[in-house]
Formats: sequence, C-alpha cells, structure tokens
Amino acid sequence: MAEWKAYSEIEPFGNRHQDIGMGIIASTIANFAMRTKKLTKPFTPDQFMVPTASDKKNKVNVITVKDIFKSLRDSMKGKKKNG
Repeated sequence: MAEWKAYSEIEPFGNRHQDIGMGIIASTIANFAMRTKKLTKPFTPDQFMVPTASDKKNKVNVITVKDIFKSLRDSMKGKKKNG
C-alpha cells in the first residue's frame, strides 16, 4: 500500500488526477473571464479542486462554484454595459 501511495504522489491517478484536470480547466476559464478585472494574482487549479485533509491543514484558499458563477455573471454584465 505504501508503494501505491508513493507512486500516486509522483504520478497522480484516480479521482485526484481528475480533480487536477478539472482544476486546470476551471482556473483557465476563470482567469479568462477575469482578464479585464486587473487580477493581482491569477487563479490556480488547486483553488477549484475538492479540498483534501492536507489542503485543510495547509489552509488552501478554495473557491466555490457559487463564486465562479458570480464572477462570470459579473463579467458578462460588464460586457453588456460596455457593448
């Protein structure tokens, strides 16, 4: 079992691997949507991933789906006003 855990740290697989892929996609979309807001720090994939015990221990800033949709909605409102 220890070997599999070590291997998954080097080469993620399973649900965590899928979370990483979805986090990359979500952060890319969020950064694109917020490009006109002068972000001081771009979103990172780990902010969109399901938090793990180590994330909670390290206090990773997790963004909720509600936050994502609010940002997207707000950016679309800005386009309609300017367009």
